Amino acid sequence: MKNKNMQDTRSKIIASAAELFRNRGYNQVGIQDILDASGVSRGSFYFWFKSKEKLGEAVSDYFGRAFSSLARDAFSTPKWADGVDAMLQKFFGAAKPATPVANLGIEFAHGNRRLLLHVARGMKNVENAFETALAAQGLPPESAFVRAGTMMALIEGHALRMILSRDRTVISQLRDDLIQLARREPDAWERDLAGLLRRKVKNTSRKASSRAAQKILDSVDDRSIISDREKKCRGSCETDSKRRFIVSRAARLFWERGYYTTSVSSISAECGVAKGSFHFYFDNKSALVSRVLEHYKCMYAGFLKQAATVKDLPEFIDMLYELLTPLAPDFACPIGSIGLEVANTDVALAGTVGSHLALLEDGCAAMMADKGLPSARAARVAATVIAVWEGQVTRMVIHRDSRILDHLKYDLLDLVR
Repeated sequence: MKNKNMQDTRSKIIASAAELFRNRGYNQVGIQDILDASGVSRGSFYFWFKSKEKLGEAVSDYFGRAFSSLARDAFSTPKWADGVDAMLQKFFGAAKPATPVANLGIEFAHGNRRLLLHVARGMKNVENAFETALAAQGLPPESAFVRAGTMMALIEGHALRMILSRDRTVISQLRDDLIQLARREPDAWERDLAGLLRRKVKNTSRKASSRAAQKILDSVDDRSIISDREKKCRGSCETDSKRRFIVSRAARLFWERGYYTTSVSSISAECGVAKGSFHFYFDNKSALVSRVLEHYKCMYAGFLKQAATVKDLPEFIDMLYELLTPLAPDFACPIGSIGLEVANTDVALAGTVGSHLALLEDGCAAMMADKGLPSARAARVAATVIAVWEGQVTRMVIHRDSRILDHLKYDLLDLVR
């Protein structure tokens, strides 16, 4: 009986921490928060977990087991559509949806590779459950393997769209996309892609991808974005140049390390300015992130403007692939990454991120309509393109696997064929 009570205490700590991490993120939760939520003493906590990191490992494993179990239970029915409906009800049916593990994965990718391994293992367990369900629909092993990754990407990407927009009708499109996934006929591309994904991965160095990210950000023309405060305090071209330099460096740091884990001190050090001088250019970190998000928006606007010059959608996808390759596997979508961090912790900032993501989606739809897709279909395809893109680059960062870019390319080409 005593052993059972002790195990109950451990389970209570994990369940309480899981809820806190899901709602507020790992770095925004302290041990005292966990003690208050679970009702256990500090001594009991340290009896079971030597550190918060050890608890983080247990919580990541807990999420992996929970979501893979939900997926297996949902697809115990023989009809694929019934399984999809059951899974969506389990994942998103609650008043406060239980989103999958991408938010913690992105957070750990920025600074804790040990915890990231646990998230990646949990995500792989869920993907394995999807693969089993797809194989039960009669798909060949290679097709089931490839589509399980696509399925995870669709769920993660549409979940991000739903959380940031606060629009639960997104689930309807997710349902349609998942049902269609099992209906497609297998093709040779899937066999080739499955072979590629099963080979040993060789990633570029972190320093190389970081340099590539900074090069992209430095090339962004954001001179049209000037706040009222900046207009008042612009004393010289040098001041304006320094402000834009800080924005560009902060944009990379937020993208590379995460928004919450990047401090004003680290931004000041990266830019070579005193912390006090930082406040001459920006009132606070919130003011800076607003400018950084505008910088990201200008980056994507420039990309879409360039995409308008290509002859067709497959060429646009090739261009996107070439842009992302130097960043793999360390950089997901910068807007989506910040969105995952702040979705449940900063409603105002999440709303801003959501509006930028919606503008990106609208721009993508306009570009696709210009390339010949009917307007209604272009809007729908653009929504799925954004979901797949966000989901696959998130999978890439969590699994530390640059080959997932090839998976993304295949998914996007399949959408526009």
